[in-house]
Amino acid sequence: MPVKESRPCFFTPPPPDKADLFRPPIAAVASATVTTSSWYVFLEEDAESFESLETKGLFLHRWHLVASQHVEAGRQAAEARARELADSHVPQHVAKRLEPRGRPHRSVFRMQDGTWLVRVRYGYAKTHFRVSMGELVRTEEEVEGGLKEESYAPRGGLRGLFGI
Repeated sequence: MPVKESRPCFFTPPPPDKADLFRPPIAAVASATVTTSSWYVFLEEDAESFESLETKGLFLHRWHLVASQHVEAGRQAAEARARELADSHVPQHVAKRLEPRGRPHRSVFRMQDGTWLVRVRYGYAKTHFRVSMGELVRTEEEVEGGLKEESYAPRGGLRGLFGI
C-alpha cells in the first residue's frame, strides 16, 4: 500500500535551487514503515485554567490527552472500547467530589466524525471529555541529527554569554 504524502494547503513549493533543503534525510525516509491496521482509542479531557489578563479573569479551555490505548482486535473492537469509555469514565475533576456510592449525571453524544463527546456533572462540578479512535497508518523511528563540526565550538566566558 503506497504512502501518500500530504501537505498543508498553504504550502508553496521551494525554488529549484532550494529544493534539497526541504527533502527529509535519506536515513529518515528509510526508517519509515507502514503498518497493517493498528487501532487506538484516545481519551481527552477538558483542561480548564484561569488566567488573569490585565484586570479581567479568563477561564481557558483546551483538550488534554489523558490516555491512549492500543486495541488488538480491529476497528469494531476499538469502537466498542470507545463507547465503553464514554459510558464509564469519570474525569478527575468530578471524581474527587464524588460520594462513595454517588454517580454523576452523564450526557453522551456521538459526533458526526465518530467521536464521543460526554458532559459530566456532579453537584457544582461539571466538565466534559471526548473519546476518539484512530488507525495508526505510519510510524517513523527517531533519527538523531549530529551537529556540524564547524558549528560546535565550546564557548566560555563572554563568548558563551553573548553568543559571539
